[in-house]
Amino acid sequence: MTRRDYDAARFPINRVVNHGNAVGVYFQDPDGNQVEVYWPTGIDWPQPFGKPVNLEASDEEILAELT
Repeated sequence: MTRRDYDAARFPINRVVNHGNAVGVYFQDPDGNQVEVYWPTGIDWPQPFGKPVNLEASDEEILAELT
């Protein structure tokens, strides 16, 4: 699912977090449960780590933050 898919499905994104080793997207399902969808980056990163991702930034800026 892409950001546009989430918007079209009307699942408001609560937050997006760069965990170094993965990027997590957090939202509520229709029953109010928190759901995380994540993308593993393949980077070995010390945990715990979490840095918010600004979805208002351009795609290029977001990708630069994640690499």
